[in-house]
Amino acid sequence: MTKRETVSGTTTFSVRHDLAESLVMTIADTVAAATGRHTDDLPALYDAVAPGALDALFMPRGETRSTPDGWLSFDYAGTHVTVAADDEVSVHVRTDSPVDEETFAANSPAAVADD
Repeated sequence: MTKRETVSGTTTFSVRHDLAESLVMTIADTVAAATGRHTDDLPALYDAVAPGALDALFMPRGETRSTPDGWLSFDYAGTHVTVAADDEVSVHVRTDSPVDEETFAANSPAAVADD
């Protein structure tokens, strides 16, 4: 499920990361949807954060997580991304570069997974 909320000049797009999928792809898909771009048009994620570190922090190990709570935030592709231990990925976009709800919904990770 995707969620969109605008507060104080910033629009936040949030999705729940599916643990069966790659966290890196969830981030890329959400940023692409939030900015109205295709994932191929985004810069490499490793220029912003080490993908291996994301996996080490947030991927489950058996029945437990490496990080039981907490979050990691970083700037990526003109957005501010927050990954939380509760599997929520949030992408914060300044409202001077808005994406309409229909464009986000059509490109969100949930919509892409349904195709």
